[in-house]
Amino acid sequence: MNMKVGEILSTDEYDLFELAPFHRDVGKINDLIVLMKQYGYLPEYHINLEAMGNGKLSIREGQRRFAAAKKLGINVCYMVVDPGGLSIAEIETSRKN
Repeated sequence: MNMKVGEILSTDEYDLFELAPFHRDVGKINDLIVLMKQYGYLPEYHINLEAMGNGKLSIREGQRRFAAAKKLGINVCYMVVDPGGLSIAEIETSRKN
């Protein structure tokens, strides 16, 4: 798989992705399903992934969006991020301090 870090891509090949083991359960996704049925998967809300050595892409951020898109059978918008880079959660936490 040939991908550039920072490029937004789209696919319905869900087997490329794996949930990171440290993430919580995706929980209720009905609200996202309703929105995605209406608007589709908006690229500006892509999921962030880290390329793993096993050929899979580990979801760093966006597990609920991934689960909702998969349930609907629509393409997932995603971006491979630098594994050493900041996450959105870290940036949001720093803004609160």
